[in-house]
Order: sequence, then structure tokens, then C-alpha cells
Amino acid sequence: MGTSTTLDRQPTRPGLRQFLPLVQGATLIEWTGTGLFLAVSTIYFVKVAHLSTASVGTGLTIGGAVAVATAVPIARLAARFGPKPVLIGVMLLRALATVGYLRVDGWWSFLLVVAVIAVTEQSSPPLVQSYVGARAPQSLRAKVMAVQRTVVNLGISLGGLIAGVALGSGSPGAFRPLLIGGALAYVAVAAVYATARREEVVTAVEGARVSDLLKDRRLLGFTAYNALVSLWMPVLNVAFPLWLVT
Repeated sequence: MGTSTTLDRQPTRPGLRQFLPLVQGATLIEWTGTGLFLAVSTIYFVKVAHLSTASVGTGLTIGGAVAVATAVPIARLAARFGPKPVLIGVMLLRALATVGYLRVDGWWSFLLVVAVIAVTEQSSPPLVQSYVGARAPQSLRAKVMAVQRTVVNLGISLGGLIAGVALGSGSPGAFRPLLIGGALAYVAVAAVYATARREEVVTAVEGARVSDLLKDRRLLGFTAYNALVSLWMPVLNVAFPLWLVT
């Protein structure tokens, strides 16, 4: 009896399924497509769409501002309908906007496409985190997201490597298959989530009011610090490619 009780109290090691392999697989597909897209998007607008670097920078800035403004409404949609259907919709819209890059013929069409891309690109990570938060045990959430972050780095590196090989040919025609490949990756991610079996929700993740978050000085300070260290993304994906081609 004593031995049995001791064994019953021993913690069980987390199995592979508890790390949500569906999420990790979808993440790999998504960020491989993102790697393809980021490696070519800025150069595409300058070299193929013939936009000036100043107009590209202005459009990307406006797109980023639109993404910030729409973050709260998208979060409310996820709270009302659940992160899964919103994430599927975001991925399909992202795929459509990526293909829309091929139809850009001026600054206004560029601004429209880049704004949609910015909104969907910035919406995806918090939606995935919300999906994980509702399905992973609380004791495993940090570990699941750590694995997911590793998969993100792997995917974006893989996509960038593939894009680099294609761009090395020097042919303007190399942009089209890379952009289409990125769009297909987002469609595949939407299909993965749409066809996934209904999973049991471990616990609902409670939200917080925006006013309460704005009163948290530690949270605001960490957010500002995170914004600062995240500047590597626009430097790597915008400034560095523009520097290379000009």
C-alpha cells in the first residue's frame, strides 16, 4: 500500500503530445513561408515594382501603425470566438495579401497590401500563444512556447536560406515563386488548424482590461524594452536588404 501510494504521487513526465506537435508543425510551415517572404519583399518593391526606398519605408511605417491600432480589436474577436477560427482567418487573409504583392503597381496599392500583411503578421504570434495557453497545462506552457520559439527560428532560417539560393540567380522572375510559396505556406497553416481534431481546452485563459494593463509599470517597462530589442527585425529584413541593393 505504501509503495503504491508513493508511486501514485510521483509526477509523470510530459509526453510529446503535451507539447502540441500540431502547433509546432504549423509554426514550422508558417515561419518557413515567412522566411521566404521577408527575404524578398523589400527588394521586390525597389527592384521590380520600382518604388523608391523612401516610399517603401513610409509605407512600412504606416502599415506597422495600422497593425498596432488593430491589435485590440483582433484580441477581442479571439476572446469572443476563440483563437482558432480567428487564426485561420488571419492566415487566409495573409496568404491573399502575399499574392497581392504581385499586383502592386503603385504606392497606394503597395500601402494597402503592406498594411494587411502587417496586421496579419503581428496578429499571428499572440493568437498562437492564446491557442497554446488554452490547451497546454499551466506547468507546461512556458516549455511549449520555448519549443515553439525554437521552431520559429528554424523555420525563418530555412525559408531565408531557400530564398537566398533563388535570389542568387539574379533573375527578377525568382521573386514570383517565392511569394507564391509564402502564400501557400499560410494556406497550409490554415488547413492544419481547420482540420485538427477538436481538442479539450485545459483551462480558459482569463483576459485583463486594457486600463489595468496600462497601470502596470513593470509591464510597460518590459514592453518598451522588448520594442527596443525587437528592432533587429526591421534592420535585418528592411534596412539590410535595401543597403545591399543600393
